[in-house]
Amino acid sequence: MVWTNPDLEPIIKRSRDLIKEFFNETVTATIFVCTLQEMAEEVVKEMNQEHRSSWEQNYIRLVIPSLEGKYFNKKNEIWLVQHKGEKIHVVIHEMIHSFQVCRPNRENIIDYICYKLLNDSSFIKEGIINEWKEIEKNYGFKAILNNIRSNSDCEEF
Repeated sequence: MVWTNPDLEPIIKRSRDLIKEFFNETVTATIFVCTLQEMAEEVVKEMNQEHRSSWEQNYIRLVIPSLEGKYFNKKNEIWLVQHKGEKIHVVIHEMIHSFQVCRPNRENIIDYICYKLLNDSSFIKEGIINEWKEIEKNYGFKAILNNIRSNSDCEEF
């Protein structure tokens, strides 16, 4: 059974504050901690309800072990995998997914935004940083932030 962790409150508060500052969004999702097994069960349940293709189902099953967190849209909940997902960049990442309008499952743009908000590269590949720095140079950081709320692919400029 998923649970809340009062020790995460400072991270959650800072994450909400950063989201408010950069996006002017108030994140209302409830945040829980779970085991990897609970995450896997919930992801598979969601996948079955969404009637995913067999290719998508196989891919999702492959990535489940590496999940640190997940935003569940129908429940407006963020689940963080215990000992893996209880980090500020994961919380911010999943919070952005909670108001993202553009094509879901576009992770590079979200990781770059987290990198910029936190000024921390410990969780993102250097190649992604370099690619998005070039996009930022050409279009500006504000355009990257705005793309999250556009009806687009998210990562196309």
